[in-house]
Amino acid sequence: MSDDLHVDELNALAYQLCEFAGVLPAAPSSTLDDAIAMAARVTDLMLAREPEHDGLEPLATHRAVLTAFLQAQVDAHKARAAAHADVVRSLTDGIRRMRKAESLQRLGRQARVSLCETMGFDQALLSFVEADGFVVEESERGIGGPTVVPRRHCTSERECIHTQETVEATDAAVSSESGYRELLGTGNYLVAPILAKSRVVALLHVTKPRGRAIAIGEADVLDAFAAAYSLLYEKILNAERLQRQHASIAQAAERLAEQADRIAFAAINFDFDEQAGDEIPMLPIDSALTATLSDREHDVFERLVLGASNADIAETLVITIETVKTHVKRILRKIGAVNRAEAIALYLDEAKPSTRHRGGQR
Repeated sequence: MSDDLHVDELNALAYQLCEFAGVLPAAPSSTLDDAIAMAARVTDLMLAREPEHDGLEPLATHRAVLTAFLQAQVDAHKARAAAHADVVRSLTDGIRRMRKAESLQRLGRQARVSLCETMGFDQALLSFVEADGFVVEESERGIGGPTVVPRRHCTSERECIHTQETVEATDAAVSSESGYRELLGTGNYLVAPILAKSRVVALLHVTKPRGRAIAIGEADVLDAFAAAYSLLYEKILNAERLQRQHASIAQAAERLAEQADRIAFAAINFDFDEQAGDEIPMLPIDSALTATLSDREHDVFERLVLGASNADIAETLVITIETVKTHVKRILRKIGAVNRAEAIALYLDEAKPSTRHRGGQR
């Protein structure tokens, strides 16, 4: 039986019992939680009633209705418990899906999908908190250009940031000028904070399908979801920062290595400049050092021993720097050198005898 049928049954039986007791009927409930609370009040009223009151029949004569009413309450409680179990499973599944995200962008996208497809909300928005307003990452209803909602008319959002707790916004309280009313198509929504280092950095907005109110407990569920999102957000943010630091350090180390290689080459080359005034000696055609190199690797090697940087080699040979790096690694491996300086030393060692031999013939 659906929640609506449980609510209708409790409303109908409560009305009958109130009529039997000669009291004003209880106001009809619209949600299962409200119906359960109403039924408890009516039951207490019936049990406290005098056996004879103003000539009305004893309640025992309506035992069948009372029994049905009590059974309906039991069934409603079971339905609510089952619904709560489903919510917990949905929440767990949604968090598990978010944990698979490897970037902040994917985390935000997966959060919106989980809130709608897994947890039963109709719409979900992620907004980042900036000094001049709220920047909405994605929305089905754009307000022209990058969607930025000014803080001015966002009372619920400001309260959420101040209290750092999930806030329920109502249609009556949300300003008609609020950008979120336009984006969500309603003023009835929940807004939850996303925290990083104890500061609200983003907001999650959710709505229920049109015609359905926010149920009791859904704010707590969204609050738990937002807390999990906050932990994952900080984890990914720290990982991305660490990755950028490593990349920066690696680039700096590479630049230092190239500079060290050029300095080492200059030191090795001093002997030739000072003693003979010759250019870097050429290897013989049948050189064992370069025998295993491809034509392109040979071109790269010739410029490497002249002290050219990866960028210079890439520009000269019209290839990318990454391609140059790959060639250099292969060259070093093939000639058995640890780095550029050792490669230059090996080159010069093999080239010297050839130079002396040619010099003796001149």
